[in-house]
Amino acid sequence: MSVLPMLLKASAVPSPLPCEDSIYTWLAKYAYFSEKYRAAVEHRTNRYMEVCVDLADNMPDGIMFGLDGRLYERIEVLQLTVRERAEAGLSPIGLTNELIGKRKLQIETRMKASAQMNPRKYGPKMTTTLTGDETAPAFITLKIDNS
Repeated sequence: MSVLPMLLKASAVPSPLPCEDSIYTWLAKYAYFSEKYRAAVEHRTNRYMEVCVDLADNMPDGIMFGLDGRLYERIEVLQLTVRERAEAGLSPIGLTNELIGKRKLQIETRMKASAQMNPRKYGPKMTTTLTGDETAPAFITLKIDNS
């Protein structure tokens, strides 16, 4: 799978886009274009991570809809007694399993795209250790931290 079309989405290349071969040629041939392209990709990966935070922070706090047609915020519902809630016929809207699943998918997709476009900054962290001495065999340990 080519990552180039995904990278070109927010790059410095004007529309209509040239073919991939032209882009690869320009990246190899022109240092200025290559630098501007790299900066555009880095900017977009940073923006993706900001959008992830926005998506998580802007989840509705359980808006409820009453029989009277009024929307009740979460804080208002918590102030009502159980009887008042039942009389108002409150039913939750806005914060459904579908919405939560959609937000999770949006966040995970942006995080994976960011990790692919800028693996040093957003990819899994790897550490390699070499242990042993002259008389014992050497052991190489590779640890990958996906957090």
